[in-house]
Amino acid sequence: MKKIFAFLVIGLLFANALFAQKTVKTTVYFDHDKYSVQEASKARLDSVFKTLNSESIIAVSISGHTDADGTNGYNDTLSHNRAKTVSDLFISNGIEKNKIKIEYFGETKPVATNETNPGKQKNRRVEINITFTDTSKEAIMTDIFSEMKKESQSFKSSGSQEISFIGKEGTKITIPAYAFETLDGKKVTGEIKIELKEFYKISDMIAAGLTTAADSDQLETGGMIYIEATSGGQKLKLTSGALMEIVFKNKTVSDSMGLFTGEEENNKINWKLQHAENAAKGDSLNLTEKYLSMGTSQESPVNGMFSKTTLSTGGSRKGMTKITGGVVQYGYDSATTAKNNTFNNLILSSNKLGWLNCDHFTPRQNLTNLVIKVDPVLKPSVRLVFKSLNSIMEGYYYNDDYVVFNNIPAGKKVIIVGYGKIGNDTYYAAKSIIITKDKPESLELSKITVIALADELTKLDK
Repeated sequence: MKKIFAFLVIGLLFANALFAQKTVKTTVYFDHDKYSVQEASKARLDSVFKTLNSESIIAVSISGHTDADGTNGYNDTLSHNRAKTVSDLFISNGIEKNKIKIEYFGETKPVATNETNPGKQKNRRVEINITFTDTSKEAIMTDIFSEMKKESQSFKSSGSQEISFIGKEGTKITIPAYAFETLDGKKVTGEIKIELKEFYKISDMIAAGLTTAADSDQLETGGMIYIEATSGGQKLKLTSGALMEIVFKNKTVSDSMGLFTGEEENNKINWKLQHAENAAKGDSLNLTEKYLSMGTSQESPVNGMFSKTTLSTGGSRKGMTKITGGVVQYGYDSATTAKNNTFNNLILSSNKLGWLNCDHFTPRQNLTNLVIKVDPVLKPSVRLVFKSLNSIMEGYYYNDDYVVFNNIPAGKKVIIVGYGKIGNDTYYAAKSIIITKDKPESLELSKITVIALADELTKLDK
């Protein structure tokens, strides 16, 4: 018969299983009357071994098959030899023998007709099912950045007193007395423990898996925090009507900055703007109520509009001014602020703990889509870093080869950042480009140590 060269079809049919397990189904095809795996097929199979860390593999099921040519006994032996050849490849790549199960069925389980050569070719196969622990992009990312994990800062106080503290990176938090209760509504007046994490640097945001997106819309961030409170190991919430005041470290880049609450969706944080009408219900930000520091007579935000407001002197909060509906409630010594001409900080109020973000929406002008070609075996996580906007966007996979970013501003300078892992090896790349309409890009990642990766991410902060 005419010799038919062997080929390999790797179908990555992932299915969720219990205990965060997944399965890869792979099929190897053979030449007529042969059980050796050709070099080309070995190379393709090697990509599976590189993608799956041998330590993460739980079990491998290998079953051998033949076409209907030859006797039943001969085909049983041939199918067994094919299965054992593939098993030997797995063992040589570090898979423990006791994890591998071999079966052989000869010609008894065809998947196509044996009346034609193409049909026979499909029947000359070894089917492989690999069960492994979850190595989703989220899990891989957590593993990559495990050594860069942001540590919480702890603050303790009494629930019956006003709590005020400043984080290591400059976030100022003020919480009124008697503001906490248990999740089932019981007031807490004893010791309160507050945990705070601050995210102002691009490197910290990437390491934490954070982006600046509200659904599909791009945000410019003035800083993100995560804050939670406990008492006696019990998680707490703010009581209805109690507002926590937050002064983010960064200077206010726009009077349109508002407070966004982070909601976890599919293991990612999506930011939701807290509207003024929700504040009366105790949800979060009241857009008519903002605190501004370091200012004199300024255009002040009122209900999203602007009106001239002259600050008064004195007041109970030196250095802070509260504007509610255009009425100044607190002022400060004008002698110390006469030289100041602009507002530097925006202080927002929230009735929620958890993920909080000082943001505003970026202008939706001159938008385009960006397509980036990547290594389908590595399948890295890819981000766009807009340093001029202090913004990070995440793309989505069109298929295993391409990452797509939709509705991003053309003409902007960005850095394409990619990272991923194969086995115990970490890979990274950063590439500066100008976003150009209808111009695809590519990203090639190189192996990197964890220490070097931390240094590379720090460069994004400069």
